[in-house]
Amino acid sequence: MHNGRIIFGKFKRRLINLPNVKTTRPTTDLLKESMFNCLIHRFNINFKEYSVIDLFAGSGALGIEAASLGSNQILFFDNNSIAFNCIKSNINNLNINDITYIERINVNNINWKLVFKHIKNNKLIVFIDPPYKEINLLKNQINIFKNNLTFLLVIETSTPELLHEYNPCYVLHNRSDKSLVFIKHDSM
Repeated sequence: MHNGRIIFGKFKRRLINLPNVKTTRPTTDLLKESMFNCLIHRFNINFKEYSVIDLFAGSGALGIEAASLGSNQILFFDNNSIAFNCIKSNINNLNINDITYIERINVNNINWKLVFKHIKNNKLIVFIDPPYKEINLLKNQINIFKNNLTFLLVIETSTPELLHEYNPCYVLHNRSDKSLVFIKHDSM
């Protein structure tokens, strides 16, 4: 395993393990910094008011950044056993077991009714970084969150133009092949 770092909050500069598998592409520090700066400054997110779901979590870096910034509930989902063990290790090393839930599962098999029933806050941030070229899988996940809670989806994708139908409130293009698409829904 190799390491990444936490950029913000109480765990700032702490190292986390990154899974060493070809199916996982960790979010670069530059893109992660842009993402969280956008959440904090553009969307005025106070993480203490939000529960967080990290789909296709990989190392759990995005959910861990949210924990570092004060989120009191983070749910991690990943189907890869190496990524799952990496997330568990990172959670244990940071001693955040009491505010986290982790499940090794294919996202298509998540019992979303049960998940929504257990969300502590009525505001939700969902990080979605699906495998490349999996636009249908991504669209299925977006549709699940429609009509549920107040949410902000943060999607890493190489094809932001294919998400135009969801009326993103903001798109941040990066120099790499990834863009960040922000889709907001307020159920209040």
